[in-house]
Amino acid sequence: MAVFTFDNNESANYYLIRHGLPDWKIKRMTEQELRRKYRGYSAFKDGRNKNGERNWNAYVDLITYDVLEQLGCLPFVPDTKLSYDMHLMIDVSSRHTHLALSLLIFGQQMTVPNSTAQVKRKTDPKQQETINPVFLKKYFKELFQLHKDTIRQNGLQSLPVLRDGKDCDREFSAVQEAIAELKTEGVFPQTLSFDFVEYRKSTLKEVRIWELENGEIHNALEGSWFSIDRTTVVLATTGHSTLHQGTASPLLIKNKYTQANLKKVLQDIFVTSQMNYASPGVAQRLSYCAKRADDELQDKAGQEVQRIK
Repeated sequence: MAVFTFDNNESANYYLIRHGLPDWKIKRMTEQELRRKYRGYSAFKDGRNKNGERNWNAYVDLITYDVLEQLGCLPFVPDTKLSYDMHLMIDVSSRHTHLALSLLIFGQQMTVPNSTAQVKRKTDPKQQETINPVFLKKYFKELFQLHKDTIRQNGLQSLPVLRDGKDCDREFSAVQEAIAELKTEGVFPQTLSFDFVEYRKSTLKEVRIWELENGEIHNALEGSWFSIDRTTVVLATTGHSTLHQGTASPLLIKNKYTQANLKKVLQDIFVTSQMNYASPGVAQRLSYCAKRADDELQDKAGQEVQRIK
């Protein structure tokens, strides 16, 4: 792990640092921001800035939380138990060059969760969002084989697979085959159940949720949802208590291939969206696995040479 302070006069420095340290976890801080925050703290000690100490401590806290999260350390967990023992998010980068698998393990008997995120290069970037099923199956098995002891020791029995964006049936078949083989190999118990749902962060037509009360319009409460049809629901993970401008941007969850209990899926997505470690004072729209996958893909993008199209 490296906490890296650098001069940000050149935007390319972000990519140079990431590209030069590909096997490191990096927390980047700009020299300009560090100096500005510390000037405020110095002014507080001199009696010239009453908010300087608070701003400095908040700055240090955010850096510390981000370092902890990158190291895989979870400083707090929700008191609410999850409906599923394991959660897996599958995501593809915006430039379709890499895919990420983000796993959270938090069984009923576990007091401390386990999390892992892996990024793999896509073999077929021209197919955009679609993932080659052969490689998806391979990466899926490799990820869970790393955690076979944890799965066995805690008797983990359930798994939702969340596919960020639109999936295709070939991917579901690849996941189905991988799970069957992992059961045969003893990594998963024979009784393990899994669900496969689409987790859409954006849609072609933006959907919004609000409450009308005494003639005034407010954001709905966090965790509010409504059903479009029997397989599609819209969930607001942020809302009235955490947003002070605009309307909440909800998620669209679609169940296509398994008979998932969507209420349980929604509850777990909402609860894990509270696991916002990098900035705990700010509402997080995405679930923990989705946020980790996003962060890993953005970090990987920082290692690539940026070309003008």
